[in-house]
Amino acid sequence: MRDVNAFTKDWQALPEIGVLLACAKRCGLRIGIRGGVVRNFMLTDGSPRSLFHLVDPFSDIDCVVDDESHWPELFGSISSSISFSGFHRWEVDTRDSIMQCLDQYAKLPIERLIVWHDGKTKTEEPARIELDGLGEDPESILGSAAAIPEFDIADKHYAVMGPLNYIVDKLRFGRYILQFPNQFKIAARDIVEAGNWQESLSRKLIREKLSPVDRFRFETALLDIIANAESSNDLLEFLLMFSELMPSSLHDQSSVLNIVSQRMTSGPSSIGALVYSAGPNSRTTAEVLSRRGGATKRDGIESLIPWTPMWSIRNGFGECCRHQDFQNGVAVLSWRSMRNNKAFIDIQEADYALAAQITGARPYGRGPKDVKRQILPLPGFVRRGPSVTVRMDHAFLSAFLHNDVNFFLGLVRIEKE
Repeated sequence: MRDVNAFTKDWQALPEIGVLLACAKRCGLRIGIRGGVVRNFMLTDGSPRSLFHLVDPFSDIDCVVDDESHWPELFGSISSSISFSGFHRWEVDTRDSIMQCLDQYAKLPIERLIVWHDGKTKTEEPARIELDGLGEDPESILGSAAAIPEFDIADKHYAVMGPLNYIVDKLRFGRYILQFPNQFKIAARDIVEAGNWQESLSRKLIREKLSPVDRFRFETALLDIIANAESSNDLLEFLLMFSELMPSSLHDQSSVLNIVSQRMTSGPSSIGALVYSAGPNSRTTAEVLSRRGGATKRDGIESLIPWTPMWSIRNGFGECCRHQDFQNGVAVLSWRSMRNNKAFIDIQEADYALAAQITGARPYGRGPKDVKRQILPLPGFVRRGPSVTVRMDHAFLSAFLHNDVNFFLGLVRIEKE
């Protein structure tokens, strides 16, 4: 584990951090980063290649500011200065708000740490990096970064937040162990099996249905495990065991849990996950995908990942308004091999590009209209790991074709002349 000096030195070596410090100095403000990015930085063996490669597939970049009014200026500077920033979700909160809800969920010690990029220095001084342990000594936090806390469904904050939050916490810690098995001395299945929680959760879910927000949180927690687990065999064991422990009332309310249960037992060669909003007025959906067999070719075009059906729905304003980037949000698609843990570890992201095979351009939900089949490039960002994850601006297609677009997304190798 790193001490404060080594942490600061390695953090500053990330290629985006120098630009982030410049943005903070330009605005005369400070911006902090916390949460998953800092946790992954601390637990990753070796030197991470990029800030964005520390962002888990279905997670955000958690930012901290002194006042919410500072964020528009800071993000305006970031989005115009840091490449690929738009392909990631940036969630912002104030330090005071974080302190007020600090104990609402169980966390690793490292998840208390804020890395500040302070631009409020004197004119002649550069912006600097400071570590903030939210009331704890940063050095002691770094020394016990991966210590898993004890937590029980009877804890008072679960009485307030609801027992589903207890399950989401168990999923989070299970994911950390599956993602960084060398950093923990406990098995992921032990986290889920510990505690007498099934009866309490079952009673709660029988009395009331999950809200859409809670269902989405639970389902994306499952998808994060699928995308991040280092070993496919450990992932399969964990998901099958977890599914069996879940009460039937939760299976009834979560299509993702049901599909995971069914498809993981059928021996898929690859499994994927898709989170996106098809259009500006569409709800964000979470889907589990699977494929049997090794072929990833469609209409003669080979893709690194299975060709995946998606929609791009236009904004409804016709041609009166200029297109804006990410007007349908960022779509995130992740695929992993269930037979080869290292299938995507060593790929070179720059050798691949997102491609969309257009199958139809028509009003959403209506009958198909014949269109000339075509393949178009799509703006996107590729991240390698146990899974290969692509983030994309899928609204580009409906804006370019002036219609709602049904397409298959692939990741094709760039042919260099």
